[in-house]
Amino acid sequence: MAKSSTPSYTVKRRIYPEPWQADIINRKMDLGNRMYNNAVRHYKSVVEELRQDLWFIRNLEAWKACGEDDPGKEDFSNEVSACISAYGLDEYDIHAYMAREKNISNPKGLGINIIQKLGTALSHSVRKAVFSDTEIHFRRHGSTDTLEEKAARSGIIYKPEKDMVSFSGMRLRLKPVRKKDAYLARAMQGQIKYCRIVRDPFGAGYRYFLQIIMKGEAPDKVSMGAGSAGLDPGGVSTMAVVGDSGAGFFTPAEGVEKYDRAVRDAATVY
Repeated sequence: MAKSSTPSYTVKRRIYPEPWQADIINRKMDLGNRMYNNAVRHYKSVVEELRQDLWFIRNLEAWKACGEDDPGKEDFSNEVSACISAYGLDEYDIHAYMAREKNISNPKGLGINIIQKLGTALSHSVRKAVFSDTEIHFRRHGSTDTLEEKAARSGIIYKPEKDMVSFSGMRLRLKPVRKKDAYLARAMQGQIKYCRIVRDPFGAGYRYFLQIIMKGEAPDKVSMGAGSAGLDPGGVSTMAVVGDSGAGFFTPAEGVEKYDRAVRDAATVY
């Protein structure tokens, strides 16, 4: 599956789950870890079979021996890809295998989109193993710390009208956006592509976060300048500024010059 070329940015919000909600999130992540490792166990043997295929060996070695501009490189690459497909090692094949295993072992455990995201991660490991002669590694127990969706309105759903996230029948409370956090407020106005739930180890437990992937470019951050400066008001209409990097003279508001005389007259009278 080709990666999206459209720009995006990520907004991170803290989740404050109830203890029972945190327990469900942890169990879902542990289930994802087991399903990933079960698939690794299956595909280790498939990759080993592929490595014994003489046609695959011949074309892979020829492909590696070609220079970048060698006209025959693409032909060898196509043959290698055909071998990979024949052994059911394409990304979509891995998606289909993990979906079947989900339906057999735990049909209501994790959503299909989350399963496919795990399958995509595994497919990357499979291709790395195929082309670099390395092994597909199992995940350590408890090391799956992310559940990721593929669309904004499925599985993990952020609800802006209530500023909460819906997941697995639960309503998860988020840390409110502070009034003074103008950047976060602007960032939250983007169009949502999809969401993921992440847990970070903290002490003897975890902290939980919602990552919202937004379409488009992130809003610009307003950065404070360095150094110091002084202002010298010159009456009502003008002002001078002197700082570490220079000096300037400007009119704060056009059209107020007419009040200069009135201010001076008032000061004289009173």
